[in-house]
Amino acid sequence: MHASRLRVALTLAALAPVAAGCAEGSTLDPASPGGPPADPAGVFPAAPVLLPGAPGSAPDLFGPPDSGLPDGGPCLLSPEPGALVPLDWAPLEIELVAPASQDLFEIRLHAEAAANELVLYTPSRRPRVPRDVWTRMTAMLRDHPVVVSVRGATLDGEHLAGPPARGSTATFTIAPVEAGGRILFTSSDPDRQNAAIHGVAVASGGNPSVDLIPGSERGGTTSPAIRCIGCHEVTPDGRGIGAMVVRYAIPPGDASFAARDEPWRNEILALPSTSSGEPGGSFPSLPGASIVTRLAGDFLAFSPAHWAGGDRVAIGVIGAGVDRNDRALRQLAWFNLDAVSRSPGIAYEPLARTGDPAPAAVMPAFSHDGARVVYASWRDDPESDVEEVVHTDLYSIPYRDPRSPRAMPVPGAAEPAFNEYYPAFSPDDELIAFTRTASPRSTHSPPDAEIYVIPAGGGAPVRLSANDPPACSGCLSPGVRNSWARFAKEARRHQGKTYYWIVFSSGRRGHPNHDPFQQIYVTGLVVRDGVLSLHGALRLPGQPDEARNIMPSWDQLAELLPEDVELR
Repeated sequence: MHASRLRVALTLAALAPVAAGCAEGSTLDPASPGGPPADPAGVFPAAPVLLPGAPGSAPDLFGPPDSGLPDGGPCLLSPEPGALVPLDWAPLEIELVAPASQDLFEIRLHAEAAANELVLYTPSRRPRVPRDVWTRMTAMLRDHPVVVSVRGATLDGEHLAGPPARGSTATFTIAPVEAGGRILFTSSDPDRQNAAIHGVAVASGGNPSVDLIPGSERGGTTSPAIRCIGCHEVTPDGRGIGAMVVRYAIPPGDASFAARDEPWRNEILALPSTSSGEPGGSFPSLPGASIVTRLAGDFLAFSPAHWAGGDRVAIGVIGAGVDRNDRALRQLAWFNLDAVSRSPGIAYEPLARTGDPAPAAVMPAFSHDGARVVYASWRDDPESDVEEVVHTDLYSIPYRDPRSPRAMPVPGAAEPAFNEYYPAFSPDDELIAFTRTASPRSTHSPPDAEIYVIPAGGGAPVRLSANDPPACSGCLSPGVRNSWARFAKEARRHQGKTYYWIVFSSGRRGHPNHDPFQQIYVTGLVVRDGVLSLHGALRLPGQPDEARNIMPSWDQLAELLPEDVELR
């Protein structure tokens, strides 16, 4: 894909406003339905569906769909307007926020291709479409827009305390392709304590997320155990994870050790296998990993093109692993994880950044073909703390190519008025997603952070419509800390279109006692003949509700962990 060919065609559905809006205005430009034709009589049942807790009289209590109050009902938080749902997504979760007094809800799903509407009655503010219905929808409503509408009421004995109130609406579409794999993220309590790496399978049915760090790395009061986990990247084979961790032992009964400020360091850990739940036996021995732990700061990047015996490589940043207070060494380097030798040039070596005037480099991304590294060029004093970086641009360098050693700014992601950071390549290396804020600004979870994409060769940056929360939520972006975009591991092709899936974190849900309170969301991008179509967001089901969930990645781990393992 060439930068000159990339144009943007928004497909964000219009939302009937019920409060101050978040989404930018856009026109609905639905693609022609490309999936199999629907069976009008078989998609949705003719009779309403009573979910657990709903009274049998609910259909009569609510009455005709056009009755009741025109507003004052629930706000539909997920799916968001214009969302694109992967074909293998768990049965759709519908998330509502409603006035405290409302305790009974009517949810309608309407598709022009279906003879009936799906009508659900539930007391839950996060119900799911029944699995049998969802199975029929994914078979017969692919590429057909589905409109969700909701009404809320207050149950008073056997009657309603007042007429039902209409809430917001949203339109979503089921994609004709799957997403696959599992989504990983760092999860901690809202005060940023007790961090862990969690994983959720896309098709898990919404099972609670799984803590992926083996128990042997967690326990122990006399040996250093993992107490905190930060930036991370899963190895290309899905069997290990490179993560920034803090380790220390907590002697029994010694509460003073609970909040020790130990230095971060990079480690490469084996992920659990299906058989034991402990480190997978197939994870390769990496003699060079100790050099990474000793020298590498910031987070690591891997490429499938450099993950075979004798050529297992990590891209990292030399600096903080030696001395957290010494920032002068923040330079990109490759690390040979198969190397037994510890000698420079064999075990590791800095990457030349000729042409980049900045004193330091952070946040690398490694292309899937193994040819390029894109990173954040750090224009600030290298003695400052990474959490206070205020000037960053994206630069690109070839990986160990002596014919072309120069670092070049990425057009569209190296603008002086903005910070561009956290780059990520699409699985076919055609696109780069990144986080952008105004400059100068700290890159550490700023409220105005938003997600953009550009062609990998550079071009006009495209702001994702998934940055915008639903209008009825009262939230606005910039302002909800959208950050850390990562692509699914496959770009799926269907009928001349290429489908990309992106996972990111966002603070749009809020929390009564903590700010920010980020959660994990998914959005889809579709490219056809150089035209990029944008979509709204879906909240990832199964993630801990009362947790701060950040730094997601998307990896093909479904074959390595059982679908029914639960963390509760």
